[in-house]
Amino acid sequence: MIETFETVRAWCDETFGPATPESIIDRAWEEWREMLAAKDDESRTVEAVDVVIILCRMPGFVEAFQRKMAINRGRKWRLTGNGTGYHIPSDSDGSSKGGDACGSVEDDSAARRDRPDSDVSTQAAQVREQAAKIAERCRYRPMDGAYDPWDNVQEAIAASIRSMPLPTEGK
Repeated sequence: MIETFETVRAWCDETFGPATPESIIDRAWEEWREMLAAKDDESRTVEAVDVVIILCRMPGFVEAFQRKMAINRGRKWRLTGNGTGYHIPSDSDGSSKGGDACGSVEDDSAARRDRPDSDVSTQAAQVREQAAKIAERCRYRPMDGAYDPWDNVQEAIAASIRSMPLPTEGK
């Protein structure tokens, strides 16, 4: 049998009974942490599959998946150089930051490298300022057991660093 989102959801509903979006998110978060703690690629892959299985139960997941992929296929992407990318925001998609998909069609690393910048001490000050903003944001998040203090911090740091000018050679 070839599994689909629909067959997985039906199996979950039959096996586990009704679930709320909140219970689905909480359970997916548990599996996400297991994936992060996994020691090898095979174990991480198995845990990633568990996350997807659980998320299949979100109301409207299949339809939202189809809509999101149609949007992603129409976007331009900025390569990160590690097999992932961020969508380049446009007025038509209403986005305010990069996306989180793995496709890409455009690489702006050369443009970023050639951008004029300030001296290294100014860049260091920018890094400290961004780190302070991230720390402040994390400080006021609830600590109810369902929140990991480092939730979204990695992406926030990466976004901050991507927005900074790169040093020019010879400085």
